[in-house]
Amino acid sequence: MKAFYSCFIALATLAGSNVLAQDLFFEKPFGTSMPDIGRSIVQLSSGSLFLTGNSGSGNLGEADISLIKLDRLGNEEWTTYLGDASANNGYCIVKCSDGNMVVLGDAQVSPGDSDIIIYKVDTLGGIVWQYTYATSLNESVKYMEQTIDGGFIAAVFQTDSSGSNNA
Repeated sequence: MKAFYSCFIALATLAGSNVLAQDLFFEKPFGTSMPDIGRSIVQLSSGSLFLTGNSGSGNLGEADISLIKLDRLGNEEWTTYLGDASANNGYCIVKCSDGNMVVLGDAQVSPGDSDIIIYKVDTLGGIVWQYTYATSLNESVKYMEQTIDGGFIAAVFQTDSSGSNNA
């Protein structure tokens, strides 16, 4: 069975407590024959869309973080994969004030143990820098935003030695 990313772009306007939905701009399923999951999308001022998630079709390991560039009409321009030989999951993509993007996710170190991985990438998919946050515990990050001072703030969790997740 073929798994697909699916991209739905629609405009919505808030009017009081009612949401006035606009016509669907485009709907395009795409993906590979392996499991693909889309989790986060951003649009740049050029109209280009960047989608991140993970795919079993990458060439780096078990599952790789996928970064897909779509044109403003939803046509796929390219796909690149980020990660290492372990299972990698992409969770969030953030537009940066310098025109680049940050893609964040996690890498499975061993069963039940993952580390946070963060990539800053340019609009061609090239890695500007990479950062790994690792301890002896299980860490994961699900959401990040750029702060007004140019830094970043993230929602993360860490599993303590008793097996409880702590934010």
